[in-house]
Amino acid sequence: MRSEHAPHRGFSVGITTISATPSGLRLLCPRCGQRRLFTGWFAMRAACPHCGLDFKREPGFHLGSISINYGVTALGTGALYALLVFVFGTSHEAALTAW
Repeated sequence: MRSEHAPHRGFSVGITTISATPSGLRLLCPRCGQRRLFTGWFAMRAACPHCGLDFKREPGFHLGSISINYGVTALGTGALYALLVFVFGTSHEAALTAW
């Protein structure tokens, strides 16, 4: 059943390769699209029982999202602080207290 030449981002049907996105939206394996990713509401399988694709997260998986979240928070907080101080004339102490 497991093919060593199976694509990692989709699965082959004849001569065409179907994207993994429709399978992902249905919570199915992104490689084979045959088995469900979850065993319950919050419990994810370690691997696909049909094709053996490993679902474990790589080291540093959350690093990108943490960096983006930090950047958006810093820019948003700085912009709102500047808005309070320069547009509404709030004192620096009051603006810092608000944040």
